[in-house]
Amino acid sequence: MPRLTSRKIIQIGLSALLLGVLFGCGGGTVSTSRPNSSISGSIKSSAGAGVAGVTVTNPESGESAVSDGDGNFTLGELPTASGPLTLLVEKGQLSAQVDLGNAPSEDAEIVVAVVVDTAAKQVQKATVDVRPRPTPTAIPAATIIPIGTPTPTASPTPTVVPIEPVETVKPVDTPEARLPMQGKVVLRSGAGATGVSLRFYVPGGVIDVGVDEAGGFSTPPLPRFGKLKKGVLVTYKGEQRLVNLAKTSLGKVPKNAFVTKLNLEVSVAKKVAANNSLRIKVLLLEYTFASGLTPSVQLVFDAL
Repeated sequence: MPRLTSRKIIQIGLSALLLGVLFGCGGGTVSTSRPNSSISGSIKSSAGAGVAGVTVTNPESGESAVSDGDGNFTLGELPTASGPLTLLVEKGQLSAQVDLGNAPSEDAEIVVAVVVDTAAKQVQKATVDVRPRPTPTAIPAATIIPIGTPTPTASPTPTVVPIEPVETVKPVDTPEARLPMQGKVVLRSGAGATGVSLRFYVPGGVIDVGVDEAGGFSTPPLPRFGKLKKGVLVTYKGEQRLVNLAKTSLGKVPKNAFVTKLNLEVSVAKKVAANNSLRIKVLLLEYTFASGLTPSVQLVFDAL
């Protein structure tokens, strides 16, 4: 090793706190290296800025590296023997020797942080961090076992599990499964029609409602539309006409829907060939699929 009488020597004690069980305690001559180990680090000024252009040399292996613009450097692999490790830090008039202690006996990454006083041209302090690396495990060779004549085995007898019949449960029509319908009956002028009665056909009977002075009406809670059967029978000025709400010119209202709003227009023709002169137009129909679901689906129909 070259003489270092003109260099400042910085010794770093690699205690058990830093290195644990990784460090050996004996020296030796470096003969080979460990590919899974390395030495790297950084050169920083006392202000924390990276110092570029600093040559870091491992005198044991002869390898050297120059710090980059951020002050970082990387040397080669660690020696196999666990002897003392030393780094030479040099740049211009700065020349110092940093003793790292003994090399770890197992694979590891040694990270050295050196702080230099660029004005005084000397090393202020240096710290080292040892990061263990697992040694790669060789994959054992596969064992080839010759395949002989297989012994026939009997197939297991399948177990037959009887399936119990599932009882079909019909939905129960409860008050919670109903919604009221509201709406308005108007004349062609837009004014509310009075004297109109509406009959809704429901299971087991009918529900009759009338309109108020403005033509408005409201029904008790009705079942889903699929249970309204015929639709609604409109009576006005002695004439009657059945309006099939399930099948209109714009399509069908789903059977599982609640009709929640219905606006009708009524008129009586002056001259008609048939006996029934009542004309009804569905202006608006809204339906929903569950109580409280908004917005409802809105349909506007042509004259029926």
